[in-house]
Amino acid sequence: MSGAERVLFYLNFIAQLVLLYRLLHFRLYRTYLSLFLYLLLQALPSVALMAIPLDSHRYAYVYWRAQTINVLMAVFVVQDLYRIALLEHPAVASLARRTVLAAMAIAAAVALSGIRLDFTIQPGRYPEIHRFLTFERSMNFLTLLFLLIVSALLLWFPIRVRRNIVVYISGFVLFSASRSFGLLLSNLRPQDARLISTILLGLTLLCLLIWIAGIQPEGELVTDTPGFRRNPETMQRLSDQLDSINAALTRFVRH
Repeated sequence: MSGAERVLFYLNFIAQLVLLYRLLHFRLYRTYLSLFLYLLLQALPSVALMAIPLDSHRYAYVYWRAQTINVLMAVFVVQDLYRIALLEHPAVASLARRTVLAAMAIAAAVALSGIRLDFTIQPGRYPEIHRFLTFERSMNFLTLLFLLIVSALLLWFPIRVRRNIVVYISGFVLFSASRSFGLLLSNLRPQDARLISTILLGLTLLCLLIWIAGIQPEGELVTDTPGFRRNPETMQRLSDQLDSINAALTRFVRH
C-alpha cells in the first residue's frame, strides 16, 4: 500500500466513524438503517485489517469476505431506497423491491459462473484476485443500474421526496459507478492497480463527505420534486399516471 493509499484508507475510516456518529446523534439511523448498517459493516473490517500485515494471505481473505458482505448489503440498501423514495406509492415500491431481490440473486449466480469464462487474466495478475474483482464489479454495476432506475423515476415523475433521500441516492450512484468501472479497469490494467486503488479510495471518501455534509436533520423536513420543472398540467398528468399504476399494482397484489 502506497503512502497516498494508506492516508486515504485512514481518512475513509475516520469519515465512516463521523457519519455513523452523526446518524446516531441525530437519530437518523432508524430512518436510514440500511446506510447505517452498510457503514458499520465497512468500518468493523477496517479495524481488523489495520492489525493484519498487508501482504499476507490472511489480509486478502479478510478483505474478500468483508467486500462480499458489502456487495450483498447493497441489496438491502437498494431495497430500502425504493421503499423510502416511493413511500407514497407503496405498491410500486413493493414490486420494485421484489424485482431487485430476484435480479440480484440471478446476477450473483451469473457473475459467479462467469468468473472463469468472461475475462482473460492479464499477465502478472493472480487468478483469485482477478475473479473476485470480476464478481465484485458485476454486483456493483447491477446496483448502479437499479439506482439509476429509481433516480429516473424520481426525475420523470413529480414525486416529492426529502432532501436527505436525494443526497443518499446521489452518494450511492457515485460509489457504485466508481467501484464498478474502477475494478473493471483494475482487471484490464493490473499494472495500474495501485493508481486505480488510490483513485477509488479518493472517490469513496468523496461519497462519505457528500453524506456527512448533505444528510442533515433539517433535510428530513425539506421536500421537493428532484425532476426538472414542467408546466402544471404535465406534472398533474404524470402524477395521475403514477397513482393509477400504484392502484393497479395494489389490486394485483391483493388478488
